[in-house]
Amino acid sequence: MKTGTLGEEILALQARLDELGATQRKTEQADEFLREIFAMAERVKDHPIAWDEKTIRQTVECVRVLSSEKLLVIFRGEMEREVGWREKWD
Repeated sequence: MKTGTLGEEILALQARLDELGATQRKTEQADEFLREIFAMAERVKDHPIAWDEKTIRQTVECVRVLSSEKLLVIFRGEMEREVGWREKWD
């Protein structure tokens, strides 16, 4: 089932390749952003910090309760991390 000339197909494939490249760059930027967040979280995990609502809303998509001892934090960009929290306050 032919729908166009070879030149049109090449242009369509080039456009798709450009879209995929842009998507890959966005994914790489999101990955780098999340790596920075995790590194920062690791540095401050045993130190009290002030709650910053704006920062939390910009970085966290949602938090799910998995059990009485575990939370699942879902960051923007589809990255997830399980967090045990009961041991800190018991």
